[in-house]
Amino acid sequence: MADTKSRPYLSGWSGLTYTDIANLVGKTLTATEQNVITDLITSIELFICNQTNRQFKYSGMTYYETVDAGRFEYLTANFPINAISKITVDGNIKYQVDGVNNVLTLGTDLFVYEDHIRITQLIPSAIDNSQAMKIYYSISQFWGADVTLAIKRLVADLFLSKEYGTKGVTSIGISGGLNLSFDNISIANYLKAIINQYRAFNV
Repeated sequence: MADTKSRPYLSGWSGLTYTDIANLVGKTLTATEQNVITDLITSIELFICNQTNRQFKYSGMTYYETVDAGRFEYLTANFPINAISKITVDGNIKYQVDGVNNVLTLGTDLFVYEDHIRITQLIPSAIDNSQAMKIYYSISQFWGADVTLAIKRLVADLFLSKEYGTKGVTSIGISGGLNLSFDNISIANYLKAIINQYRAFNV
């Protein structure tokens, strides 16, 4: 896969499809309903990324960031870092996996941590340090079944309650006319807890 900027956020990372939601709710879906659920999954994946300030897509991905050259430490927007694949300054390779002309040596003057890299040998730009360095890296999976369940629950809830304006009905009464009570809290609180668990705070 081609190298991808660390932003904007990507969808398709949960691996969920309309079939997963159909199995959860025990319903055979029409083609229109399949499309609706597919769109909901995409929207919720992007919502989770935006709320946590992180990319969740990790498999087969190489992200890159453009930063100022001539510094000792760089925090990446996405983490945990799995590996650094390449570092360039002014378009020239300073480090590359299995590179034969590397200026930086992994474990000697280039150190990789979960959320940042440290370079002990300054690599300045020959032109202008501003936005002169590019760091290419991959990340490891950091989210689990709790996130997948949150997406399933929210998609199913929105889909099943669409006739009530996407509000979940907790009770129906017919005394003195039709009365509906809506649940706006339980799934919202569950999703909020997931987001708080995985949120990357801006520092």
